[in-house]
Amino acid sequence: MSHRQSPHFAASVPARHWLYGLLLLCALLAGCAADNSAESQYLDQATLASLTGEKLVTLPYILAAEDFAPSGGRVRYRLEVPLANPPSAQLGIYVSKLSLAGRVSLNGTDVGACGFGPLENLRCLHQPQLFVPPASLWHTGVNTLEFEIFANNRQMNGLSPVSVGPAQALSDGPYLRKWLWQVELLQGMSWLAACLGGL
Repeated sequence: MSHRQSPHFAASVPARHWLYGLLLLCALLAGCAADNSAESQYLDQATLASLTGEKLVTLPYILAAEDFAPSGGRVRYRLEVPLANPPSAQLGIYVSKLSLAGRVSLNGTDVGACGFGPLENLRCLHQPQLFVPPASLWHTGVNTLEFEIFANNRQMNGLSPVSVGPAQALSDGPYLRKWLWQVELLQGMSWLAACLGGL
């Protein structure tokens, strides 16, 4: 006695194969993206300026409710980057998470934000960030990084540890891995879930 597959089952098999393939691809790419950031500086000490004043904090640091206005407000994390010599390669600034949105400056010069438009309109909490400032902004001695973070009371807000090092190594290593797992994989799974749901 033969068994016939239902059209729904037959159509859903290729979609499941796509899901498994996507998971495998992300795993392989993440493995190939070796951590070439051995020359990077790992920064986990910062000075936080908020509504409660200034204080030294250890990153990752989650903002308390009293650090900003309930309707939304900005705080600043200031970090120091010592350089014994002028950089021999283009330096990047990698941060795995900032919330809710933020922008960074180097030695008083704006480098960029996590998106386009006012910080109050941006939502960057699920996106790793890699900033590559002009080489001319760095100097021998202590360099100052400042992250301006917009926060509100709808989610946890704060800043993760920051890495400064060769931009290409950061891009090929921790930034790529985080982007694959946190952005591309979730988008792919959402797309496949929508496809499966429509079968």
